[in-house]
Amino acid sequence: EKWVSMGAPDPRDAPSVSSPRKEIDWDLARQHWSFQPPQKHSAQEVRDVDWIQKPIDSFILKKLENAGLKQATRAERNTLLRRACFDLTGLPPTTEQFDAFLNDKSPEAFTNLVDRLLDSPSYGERWARHWLDVARYSEDNTNMGPHNGPYPHAWRYRDWVVQALNDDVPYDEFIVRQLATDFLPETGPEDHAALGFQGLAPSYHKEVALAKLVLENRYADEWEDRVDAIGRGLLGLTLACARCHDHKYDPVTVEDYYSLASIFASCRQTTRPVISEEEIAKTQPVRDKVKQLEEQIAAWDKQIKELPKEIAELEKKLKEQLEKTTAGVESPAEDFDPDKAQQRITEAKKLLEKAKADTAATKTEVAELKKTPGFEVPVANALTEEQVRVEEITKEKMKIVYYPNKPRDLNIFIRGDAGRLGKAVQRGFLQVLSPEKNEPYSNGSGRLELALAVTNRDNPLTARVIVNRVWMHHFGVGLVDSPSNFGLSGSQPSHPELLDDLAVRFMDNGWSLKWLHREIMLSSTYQQSSVPMPGTADRIKSVDPDNRLLSHFNRRRLDAEAFRDSILAVSGQLDTAAGGPSGDADKADFKRRTLYASVSRHKLSDTLQTFDFPDPAIHCARRSNTTTPLQQMFVLNSPFMREQATALAEQVNKDVNGTVEQKVQFAHRLLFARDASVTELAIATRFLPAVLPESEQEAASSSEPAKGEEEIAKVPASQTRWSRYAHALLSSNEFLYID
Repeated sequence: EKWVSMGAPDPRDAPSVSSPRKEIDWDLARQHWSFQPPQKHSAQEVRDVDWIQKPIDSFILKKLENAGLKQATRAERNTLLRRACFDLTGLPPTTEQFDAFLNDKSPEAFTNLVDRLLDSPSYGERWARHWLDVARYSEDNTNMGPHNGPYPHAWRYRDWVVQALNDDVPYDEFIVRQLATDFLPETGPEDHAALGFQGLAPSYHKEVALAKLVLENRYADEWEDRVDAIGRGLLGLTLACARCHDHKYDPVTVEDYYSLASIFASCRQTTRPVISEEEIAKTQPVRDKVKQLEEQIAAWDKQIKELPKEIAELEKKLKEQLEKTTAGVESPAEDFDPDKAQQRITEAKKLLEKAKADTAATKTEVAELKKTPGFEVPVANALTEEQVRVEEITKEKMKIVYYPNKPRDLNIFIRGDAGRLGKAVQRGFLQVLSPEKNEPYSNGSGRLELALAVTNRDNPLTARVIVNRVWMHHFGVGLVDSPSNFGLSGSQPSHPELLDDLAVRFMDNGWSLKWLHREIMLSSTYQQSSVPMPGTADRIKSVDPDNRLLSHFNRRRLDAEAFRDSILAVSGQLDTAAGGPSGDADKADFKRRTLYASVSRHKLSDTLQTFDFPDPAIHCARRSNTTTPLQQMFVLNSPFMREQATALAEQVNKDVNGTVEQKVQFAHRLLFARDASVTELAIATRFLPAVLPESEQEAASSSEPAKGEEEIAKVPASQTRWSRYAHALLSSNEFLYID
């Protein structure tokens, strides 16, 4: 209204007024808690000293006592068993694990269980998925094109992460290898898959018919993603906010942003062999031979395509000549020689037959040669030291050119636009994390220097961020509940001394993630019941409604992978084969762990999407946790659930040769790691028949349900009563949640 009353002046007619840039007080900026070096803290003085099992506990208990809260009792052994198995392997405990743990009465029983789970190959599979969320892992791109995917070798990065976690590669080395393993003398080509952290990053639609500026902005969008992955994923900072201007909240300048973007402007997404040059050389003669033969096949294919046309043309002319001769029409002798034409037809037919025969024989030879071990050079999606440039052929057509070993320092893109260039900046790190003089990078693109800066012990962020992520996956919420934002707009830590102490001790213990798991899981805090101490509910509701102080354990829902894998595991259908190319989670015959399902930015799996799988086009700080009708419809009606319920029922009847009560107990131990209650046994024995022929079970399934069985009986009658019962157990909240 004010603008209209002014006469609606065009603001573009007025002289532009730009506010002066506010200089950052770096000393003041570094006083923010996350930019201060973490310090080791001594144990807190508490009243209930007997509760302390690990240093963690004193920090938690001190806050509880100050808030007038009481910690919960220790969880039941079967609850701890199920909690630990899901946390470390993403799978429910087997009946063998159930019996072994519950029968082990030694004080070290839980410690031994944790150690066994950490030594299991399933540990790497479970925790690799957590990391792949951070790394925005995918096997293709939102839009396909000649320069943006798909990534057929993406699974090698996934498998590399699994193996690195199982080997307990120190976290600092884990990061360095993902950014710059090709710079390290101690790693070789077999480690190139680690570069998939950025080698599999989103690539946007490009074609040479687009304008130069459009293509340059597409590359700028990609560099923004790379910087964002470093920022939010590794440092807990929203660095991409500084693409267009200095960060509105954090001490990150536009120069900082383009210093980092220049590193990735000096790299190319491509593939690299994962075997040595010597191994490649052993089979190179075979590849050379195949290339030569394929060139010959191409020449024959050309003949096979062109000779019939020549033959047809000559035969047509012969026919026309014959018709003219028959009609008495004379034609000049030089126009056409029938004898030579007939001779050429005969010759061409022989050449055609020979080309076909030679092609078939040579294709067979090529197929055999390609079976030579090592013929296909295994490659992984990675990075190379190549500057990427968009250059004009004409105004209407561009070309994308790569310049090896020529790093590029970008100009600032004013307002993030590649068409508006500001001053040039040099490749380097963040000023706020470089108290000493921030020297520009000079070792190629600077990837190794960046990796070493990120993992430098003096960097106050990296250890804190990963410690917080691990804590989040164990307790459902991090000590900082904005796990990818430790800046001024992020959350304050609920237990700052604990976070710092744990980060320092994590580094002191060789950046070992397995040490960190043990330290957390062997604490009294982790081993609490999810049920608060009686009489404390009102106090918790008023003082700590979100349970940030951890007066009890947070009940958590299984994520998409753990839920699907658990269903397959308890039904005996889980294929535990590790590694290799991915499958389709939406197909009924895909029985491998969900980690090994393909992940697409172009079209995400319907099954995974239903259960809150994150968008793989961007970094995921933490999973959403929604409750939708589609989830329950999948559980009740999907062919997958019906099939697994039938398989579970068959397994129970096969593995337990006993009474209905014994079978029900076996099912409860298998699914819930506990015995069935008296009430549950009574309901089950009323509903379930004794072991009967299949036809009688089908007949029994159509009879009227007993009292209390109405809900179970709503399952389609085409299933046997045992499979209907199994379906009900698989559909229960207790199966879906971890206490």
